Amino acid sequence: MVMRWIKRFRASIANPLRPDFKSAPIIRFDLSGTILEFKCPPNEKTTSVLRTPFKVDIYKDSEFEVWSDKKGMSIILLRRGWKYWDKPFGEGAIGSLTLYIKLRRRHPQNRDIDSLFLSSDMKKWLLDHSKVMWGEANTYLWAHREDYAVPIDPKVHFWTYPTSDEDVKIVNINQLAWYQIVASLPQRPDEIEYHLPISDDHEIVLMFKASALNREYNDPSHNIAEIARESIDEFMSFVNVKLSPEYQKRLEEAKQIKQANPSE
Repeated sequence: MVMRWIKRFRASIANPLRPDFKSAPIIRFDLSGTILEFKCPPNEKTTSVLRTPFKVDIYKDSEFEVWSDKKGMSIILLRRGWKYWDKPFGEGAIGSLTLYIKLRRRHPQNRDIDSLFLSSDMKKWLLDHSKVMWGEANTYLWAHREDYAVPIDPKVHFWTYPTSDEDVKIVNINQLAWYQIVASLPQRPDEIEYHLPISDDHEIVLMFKASALNREYNDPSHNIAEIARESIDEFMSFVNVKLSPEYQKRLEEAKQIKQANPSE
């Protein structure tokens, strides 16, 4: 803490002090034999969740909260937030980055897909998720547009979100293929998610949300958007997942299916 305070003397609005992921302690979760670990600095926001114990039975239904559409279920493993700081006696925190880590599971009755290890199925799962998360928000806003004092303009007020396979990016991080999706509103921070299947029915989700404090997010007097993007990349560089032997074998089988059937 003393060192971070000293480092703040070199901070400014244009170059705020950011979270130090490299020196942060490692947090590790055992997800029924699959190990998730990452470097995580202390929380700097008012709300924080860290699931304990760190060992989770991913097959235990009671661990999960079922979604309203009954297609899946999830639990929060961790919620953390960090701030971007101006110099001491300056403007204080000028922005923040919040991380949510979730474990999501396909509902046993959802037979729309066969395996999250198949890229075609994983992309379908993510596109369905995107339609529910952001597409339905657009639909609700438009249906209730008469309730707002300002005219609702889809170009201004609607989310842009993944709607096709091409919108789902595959990013290789520490020898694993993560699926990245981005949703955005004009003049608002992007919501960036990374998804990694760890079984035929389970995936790890890392969700990042940046914000500006007491200023417009895209104001040219600062570069919070760029710094937040760099912070996300740095955090992800320290994320490691080791699949259980059972699901490492299933992943290899899925790769063989992909090679034999490139459309999968």
